Amino acid sequence: MLLRLSLDDLTNFDKDTPEKIERKEKRIKALGLALPEGDKTLYYENSFIKEARKVSRLFGDTKMRAISKLTKIEPNSNIIIIDKPENLTKDLLEKTGEEVSFDKSMAVLSSVGESGKETVLWKLDSKKWIYFAYPKEEISKIRENEISLKDIIKPQIENSYNKIKKNLDYFIEKPDDIESVHKYRVSIRSFRALVSMLKPVMSKKAYRTVQNIFRDKAQDAARLRELDVLINRWEDIRNQDEINLLKALQKERKHEQQRLFRNLTNPRTKEEFVSGINLLLHELKKSKWKKIDGIKLLDNRLNSWYNYALESLWEMEKFNFPYVHKIRIKSKKYRYVAEYFDEYLTDEQSERYNLSKDRQKVLGQITDAIRNQEAVKELFPILSVNAFREAKKFIATERTREKELLESLELKKSR
Repeated sequence: MLLRLSLDDLTNFDKDTPEKIERKEKRIKALGLALPEGDKTLYYENSFIKEARKVSRLFGDTKMRAISKLTKIEPNSNIIIIDKPENLTKDLLEKTGEEVSFDKSMAVLSSVGESGKETVLWKLDSKKWIYFAYPKEEISKIRENEISLKDIIKPQIENSYNKIKKNLDYFIEKPDDIESVHKYRVSIRSFRALVSMLKPVMSKKAYRTVQNIFRDKAQDAARLRELDVLINRWEDIRNQDEINLLKALQKERKHEQQRLFRNLTNPRTKEEFVSGINLLLHELKKSKWKKIDGIKLLDNRLNSWYNYALESLWEMEKFNFPYVHKIRIKSKKYRYVAEYFDEYLTDEQSERYNLSKDRQKVLGQITDAIRNQEAVKELFPILSVNAFREAKKFIATERTREKELLESLELKKSR
């Protein structure tokens, strides 16, 4: 087997976060699974020696040689070549007749016959390498359709935005109903997922501005929703006579409800929503959305979020709260956007929708158990002695739930 490999910035970790470094290394490590087990030899062009060392370490059982030492490729050998993109493209074209650009991270695997003839088996960019770690998963094909982005997205934007307005009015009408703030926040999250789908066709500035407007509104209502979750959870686990913490939570909820009510009844709230939707529509018109393939964009975005989860979850040994929260967010985006466009989904995308929904639920239960502990601790300064005692019980119960959920996933919490 012969693997021609270009890495672009995959081995440049200088400005990367630990999370991004881990995901980059997982891509390379997963690619190594594409080669048969046994000894491998990596031939590298001298200027790529650092990259070669990292690949050799992540592939395992890999010897390194300068590319000048490569004279012949034996049929049963496992050879990896790291060279300049233009050299890889030229060599592949000469040996197989196939032209592939190696300007970005790309891998092309060929079989080599007894006569030395090469046959290309596959060619994949780095975003797809993770699939070698999941043999049962299939790499999705990107569809090309004649349905414009405007035709598929405009009705959904209008419906989604109207749902935010409806749920805002519902909260103002019935702020005591715990479902009112929940529906309001969910409608904003769902709308923001739709905006996330459109990120590739928007300017960075406009995308950030639109997301920030709606994100800020959802976050403004987060505290009230969190108190409702705490109240409901404590109601489920408390003894009948344990009423002190409940009263403290209800009192805090009343204050928070009044604060949020003042904010949401302020005319400025609706004005900011209007400015956000207007900017989004203006940006889409600038993007020539009538000519953009809506189905192709949908497929690319769904694949991107699904691949992120696959990369992040593979060989994850510890539960890192911020890291897992991002996986949960990507899974939510997949879920919400799939729900908007269910009529256009393939069978595979429908299956992944269910997987994303289940993944979001499981990870959500763990993050809720962790966050509930933190949220109750934040209330310590305002609690009476009896409420404090009950709060300690609440935290202990949630800690036990967290441990049981982590054990069910065979994960340990990262401290």
